[in-house]
Amino acid sequence: MTSQNLPLPLYAPPVVGEQCSVIGSRILAYNEDDQTVPVVFQRKYTVIKVLNYSRGPGCASTVSLCAWHTPASLNPSLPPLNKRPRYGEGNQIVVVKSRLNGGLQRDETKLTELKTLRDMPLHDNVIALYDFFFTFYEPPQLHLVLGNMEGNLYQLIRTRRGRALAGGLVSSITHQIALGLNHIHEHNYFHFNLCPENILVTSTGLYDYAEVPVSPNSNLSPASSKQKDVLVTIKISGFNLACRKGSKAPDMHAGFSWYSSPEVLLGDTDYSTPVDMWAFGAIIGEALRLQPMFPGHEGPLQVVRIAEMLGAPPKFSRYDMNGQPADGGQWPVGNILAARAGITFPKIQAQPLSSLFAPTTPASLILMTRKLLMYDPQNRLTSKQCLEHAYFRETEPYRTIPPDYQVAS
Repeated sequence: MTSQNLPLPLYAPPVVGEQCSVIGSRILAYNEDDQTVPVVFQRKYTVIKVLNYSRGPGCASTVSLCAWHTPASLNPSLPPLNKRPRYGEGNQIVVVKSRLNGGLQRDETKLTELKTLRDMPLHDNVIALYDFFFTFYEPPQLHLVLGNMEGNLYQLIRTRRGRALAGGLVSSITHQIALGLNHIHEHNYFHFNLCPENILVTSTGLYDYAEVPVSPNSNLSPASSKQKDVLVTIKISGFNLACRKGSKAPDMHAGFSWYSSPEVLLGDTDYSTPVDMWAFGAIIGEALRLQPMFPGHEGPLQVVRIAEMLGAPPKFSRYDMNGQPADGGQWPVGNILAARAGITFPKIQAQPLSSLFAPTTPASLILMTRKLLMYDPQNRLTSKQCLEHAYFRETEPYRTIPPDYQVAS
């Protein structure tokens, strides 16, 4: 077998420009004895760029930008693959995510990311799975062929260099994330690994956003309050830890503890969609501040960092002058979980959330963020409640692009 007939290597980064002709299979068919039979396919693609390469004990993964040379017919309703002239005329561009694991299951139904993406119907704000296949050379690998996006929210925030996102752009980004989360939750999954790196972004041009007022009653002159910024499409990705509601979720993934909810950090195992809503609140705060809301420790000690901002869970609920929560709220179970983990909440009073954001931040967005960052999972807004929130109603005119608008590049 020639090197070009080998699957994408995982023990070393793939070679840019390498043309891969891979014999793969899907386990979709059954024989007369009710045993699974692999259905064999050939896949051809060219590696354009290695986007990510990681390896650890017994496992490794690569994420590569590729020119795809094989028809992808997993679902006839899939949107057309992107064609980007900079990578060659007519090339269809995809991302090939390949994973090796010493205990890799060949049964597709036992592979979390693959099963989740296959179970859920297509949605504009969830990454699309165009194809998948297994290769059983040594070592065995699973390959997911995903839609291509320019980058992620983490990268977008980094490129700002202190320049705040336009108010209409914040509304657009957060509304698209909420739509994607609501789709995931409505189909009985929760993501469990929501973070800026898993919020994929593609810019589609520039737009003069009207400045979003602090409150609906603010007096702003739209003609003199324009903010030129990017138009973006958002898609949620990274479903390797996704769980079905009611199923046993995996242990906390320490690498993303800045976005993990308090109950996860303290070792609770009874959690569901509210873990995503906490992460959503942390992501909104980061989009506004251009820096993480809770940078700090790994694991249970991260709760101390959260308490430094939200205050310790109080014995009695506290409200501000408008009758809204003044801190992270009561959480009796949290004190029990903290004691088990050997953690003591610092006796610190909560910072006003408004003090963390620019004075021009809409009051309704601050309130929505506050109601996402509640200690008690049962008190957090759901994705549906977010979509119905006053913030999205008030800012709809500021994020909606006129249908006849000619996108500027």
